[in-house]
Amino acid sequence: MSVPSSRQNFIDWMKTIGMLLIVAGHVIGDPYSAFNQIAQPAYTKQLGVAFFVFITGWGLANVRSPTPLTVYSRLFAIFAYGFVFAVLFSLLALVLKGGLQLSNYSPFLLGANVLFNNFPANPTTWYIGTYLHLLVLWFLVTRHISVNMMTLVVAFILENIIRMSLLNAGVPFIAYMLFPNWLTVFLLGHYLHQHTDKPSLKLAAIVGATWVLVAAGWSNVMNGITVGDGFPFRSLFVEEQWAIPLQSLLISATYFISTWLFFQMARCLPESRVVKFFARNTIIIFIIHLPIIFAIYPTYYAWLDTFGIPPLAQQLSLIVFIYWGCAMVSEWITRALRLERWREPLWKRLQLKWFRARPAG
Repeated sequence: MSVPSSRQNFIDWMKTIGMLLIVAGHVIGDPYSAFNQIAQPAYTKQLGVAFFVFITGWGLANVRSPTPLTVYSRLFAIFAYGFVFAVLFSLLALVLKGGLQLSNYSPFLLGANVLFNNFPANPTTWYIGTYLHLLVLWFLVTRHISVNMMTLVVAFILENIIRMSLLNAGVPFIAYMLFPNWLTVFLLGHYLHQHTDKPSLKLAAIVGATWVLVAAGWSNVMNGITVGDGFPFRSLFVEEQWAIPLQSLLISATYFISTWLFFQMARCLPESRVVKFFARNTIIIFIIHLPIIFAIYPTYYAWLDTFGIPPLAQQLSLIVFIYWGCAMVSEWITRALRLERWREPLWKRLQLKWFRARPAG
């Protein structure tokens, strides 16, 4: 059976919409907003992360010749730009706040950030460590197995046992960042790895409408359960002995159902130059958007208040401004730095050092 090409339109759509959900979630922080009601007891921005994890699983399952180079190639851009901006943010923090924000470097220390019950100073960079661990999981384990429905069931159970244990231990950030939190959607990408683009606007409309109905129904059901405003997951105010297990199961269900439905819709959508533009810039958007939001939103909202613009319209305009603006900045930075030109030379140098370090015989 032939291996599908990684150049699929659905990848661009899932990256673009996934990143939009993340940016919107950081602008619309209110857990009781309509935006966040559809993913309870998770936050809607977490669906964006789930989309990226799914894409990673799909792409890795379609790698023809798995080697350490595969892991290196996929890490290079996110590590390179992540480190560049970590240094930049350290310099800015030193000048403005007198500190270096050293926690921003913890994802580059073999993903050590996932072992601390808090995010790095630039919160979104937690994903760099988790992404590294997913790649290692693939290289050591999942590339050697055939993912079937039973594998997904086992992954779902394991994911919830680990998440429940960590939540019960009072370390919710570790429960969120540790790779088992994303295990089922990661393996869902493996399971569906031979499903490719199937352009059909009619089918996309049908699946999209189904997703909206499911989201609305989910919101209606979850609103019948009192859900708190905890973070990174929302707690359930139900009988104590059922709270954490039920919370964990609902989180997994939210990730799985929304990711599967959106994938089925995305693979029916046509190619788009606009979508490609945002998709190719998601790495830098993800790294820089939150510090920019923190820096400008008080002044931005105060300025819009002078024109009598309603709060919701202010938030929507800020989402558009941040998303589009960061994409434009990313496009310029990518062309100016051209860090990709160093990928192969660095790999050759690393290989040379590795072989020199190995003992003879």
